[in-house]
Amino acid sequence: MKFSIFKTLLVLIVLIPTLLGFFVFKGEILTLVPSIFAIVSLILFAIEKNKIFKRFTKILFFSLLLMHSITSLTKLSLDNLPLILFGVAQIFIFYILWWKNSFRKFLYVALLSFLNLTVISLYFANLNFGIFLALYLLLILYFFLLLGAKAYEKEEKNLVLYLLKYSIFTYIVVFVFGTVLFFVLPRPSHPIFSLIHKQQVKPKIGFSNEIKLGQFNSIASDPTVAFRAKIPTKPQELYWRGNTLEKFDGKVWISFKGTYAKVIKKPIKGFKETLLIPPYGGKSIFLFGYPKKIVKSSIEGLIINRSKNVVISKRNITEPSKVVLLAVKPSKVRVNLVNKKPLLEIPKSIKPFIEQIVKKYHLKGKSFYETKLKVSKYFERFRYALNNKAKNLIEFLDIYKSGNCEYFASASALIFRYLGYPTRVIVGFYGGDYNPLTGYYVVREKNAHAWIEIFYKNRWWRFDATRYASVGKNVERNLQTVNLEKNKMLLFWDTLNTIWFEYVVNLNQKKQVEIFNNLKRKFSSIPNLFRFNKEIAYPLLVVFILLPILFYKKILTFLIKLLISLRERDLKILQLSAIEIYIYLWRYKPNKFKRYKQILKTIL
Repeated sequence: MKFSIFKTLLVLIVLIPTLLGFFVFKGEILTLVPSIFAIVSLILFAIEKNKIFKRFTKILFFSLLLMHSITSLTKLSLDNLPLILFGVAQIFIFYILWWKNSFRKFLYVALLSFLNLTVISLYFANLNFGIFLALYLLLILYFFLLLGAKAYEKEEKNLVLYLLKYSIFTYIVVFVFGTVLFFVLPRPSHPIFSLIHKQQVKPKIGFSNEIKLGQFNSIASDPTVAFRAKIPTKPQELYWRGNTLEKFDGKVWISFKGTYAKVIKKPIKGFKETLLIPPYGGKSIFLFGYPKKIVKSSIEGLIINRSKNVVISKRNITEPSKVVLLAVKPSKVRVNLVNKKPLLEIPKSIKPFIEQIVKKYHLKGKSFYETKLKVSKYFERFRYALNNKAKNLIEFLDIYKSGNCEYFASASALIFRYLGYPTRVIVGFYGGDYNPLTGYYVVREKNAHAWIEIFYKNRWWRFDATRYASVGKNVERNLQTVNLEKNKMLLFWDTLNTIWFEYVVNLNQKKQVEIFNNLKRKFSSIPNLFRFNKEIAYPLLVVFILLPILFYKKILTFLIKLLISLRERDLKILQLSAIEIYIYLWRYKPNKFKRYKQILKTIL
C-alpha cells in the first residue's frame, strides 16, 4: 500500500469539514484561529516536515486551548455551542498530527474530522452539502479500510485497488439500505432533542417589519435562491408580495400594526400556490396572489393578515420549509378602508417638496387613470441604478434622479398620497426563472423588489414606478434572469435541487404516507399488467428464477471468502480464488485448514 494515498485521504477528510467551516462561520474567532493552525499542521504532515516545530507543539496546544476556553466563556451559549465544539476539535487535530505515525493517531484525527462534519451539518440543507457528505463518507470508509490493512501490515499494491472496489461496493449497499430506511422509518413531527442550537439566520434585507432606503443595493447582484414557487399559470409579470409597509419617517418604512382595511367581497374560486422556502431568517411568505387559505405548512404559526393581504410567520424562518396555500387574484378582491390615516401620512420635512413636484410637472389628473399616466411619464425622466448616490428622498428627486427600487416606490407612494389616494409600499420579489421539469419558478435574492399599491374604488391597484425608468446596459445585464429552458446543465441542477429540497429536506409523516400510497397504487396495478401481458410476465419470471441458479456459486464464494477473511483477520484471502484459499490454508495454516475444509469443498 502506498502511504501517499493514505495521507491524501487523511488530508481530504480533514479539509472538507474545515473549508465548509470557513464558509459557515465566516471568520468567527472561535473557529478561524484553530482552523488555521490545523491546516498548517496538516500541510506540514503532508510534506513530511512535521518535526520543525515539534518542540513547541505542546506549548502551542495548551496556549490555543487556554485562549479558546477564555473566548468561549465570553460567548458561552447554546447557540454558540457548535462553534466551540468545532474549534476544540480543530485544536486537537492540530496537536495529534504532530504525534508519531500510529494507528491511534490516524483514528483520532478521522473521528475528530467526522465530529466537525456533524457540527457543520447543522447549518446546511442544500444539495451541495449532500454531495460533499456523500463524497466524505466514501473517503472515510476507504480510509478506515486502508487503516485496518496498515494495522495488519499489509502493504500489497493490489490490496489498495481491491479495497477501493470493496469500499465502493460496500458504500453502494449501505447507501441503498440507508435510503430505504430514510423513507421507511417514521419521521417525528419535532426533533427528539435539541441540545445544540445553531445560530439564527438573519434576512439579508428587512422583509419583516421595516426597510431602509438603499437597503436593496446589498443584494442587487446576489444569485442565491430566495424561494421556489409553483402556480398553475404562467403570467407575463411575476410580482411576489411579501409584506406591506405603511408608515414613513423620511428614511425608513415600517409596518403599521393596526387594521385599516376589511374584505367586503371574498372570491369563491382560488388557485394553489406551493412554496419551497430555504431558511432566510425573515417572517414573510412571498405569494403571487392574495392569500385565502393555508392548505398545509411545515411552518407552525402562519397567520393570514386580511388587512394587508399577506401571510406572516410568528417566528423567524430558520429551517427549510414547504407551504401550500390557496390564493386569489388581487383584482378579484374588494375591500373597504376603515382607517385611511396611516395610508395618507407624509413626513413634514418632505411634504413641501412633494407639493412643488406635483405642481411643477402637473401630476394631478382629472381621473385616477389619467393621474397614473402622468406619474408614470414623470418617472421616465429617472434612471434605475444599482448604486444609490442619493442620501435621502429629496436628493433622489431633485439632484440625482437615479437609484434603486425602494427610492422609486417611496417617491411614488408620497406623490399619490399627496394627491389624496391611500397608498402602501409592498416589499417582495419581481420575476423568476421557470423550470419546466419541476414546474417551479426559481426566485433569487437579486429579484428583490419594492412597489406600491393604491386604493381606488374598493380595490388595490399595483403601480411600479421603477418600470418606467431608463436602465443602463450594465444594469440590464445584471437584472437578466437565467433561461433554464435553454441552459440544460442549469436546468438539470435546479431539478436535482428541487427534488432534494422537496423529498429529502422536507420529508415528514404526511409526505411519507403520500409516497407509500402512490407506491401502493402502482404496485397494485402490476398483477393486472401481468394478467394481460403474459408474454412479458413469463420471461421475467424465468429470468428471476435463473439468475440465482446461474450465479449462486459466485455469490456463495464471495460470502465464504468474506467470512473467512473477517474471522481470521487476513485481508489477503479476499484476493484469492476458492482453490487458492484451499491450498493456502492447507500449506501455511494446517490447523485452520481443518476448520474450513468442509465449507471450502462446497464451492470447489
